[in-house]
Amino acid sequence: MKRTLAIAALLFIGSVGTAVAGTYATVTASAPATTVNVRSTAKISIVPSSGFRLNMEYPTKLVMVAPSGVTMEKAAQVRAEAVKFEEASAEFVVAFTASSVGKKTLTGELKYAVCKAADCIPQTAKVAINVDVK
Repeated sequence: MKRTLAIAALLFIGSVGTAVAGTYATVTASAPATTVNVRSTAKISIVPSSGFRLNMEYPTKLVMVAPSGVTMEKAAQVRAEAVKFEEASAEFVVAFTASSVGKKTLTGELKYAVCKAADCIPQTAKVAINVDVK
């Protein structure tokens, strides 16, 4: 029965997209204001909702896309490259440099899974990080 419910939940999530992601975990992304041609970092965090934990075996992956005028040191990262990855929370750091002034938005996608007891639910979260470059 649990397996059937998990499969039904996966089908529902696949149909709805990331709107359901907040039910299982909170994904936050932030970056401080920066200056042209100065290396800066953005942080992406995952905190599972109460009663859930991050799946330590799932092939977690973060893929970011830089807008025009921004270069990233590494656009894709896997779980092993996270600065922190535990059942209670995870954090990725994305290093970037902007070559022009203005408001920039780094976008991406984070794939991970959360578990409750023996049932695990894969998640996909869209990431958008607004950066003010001076």
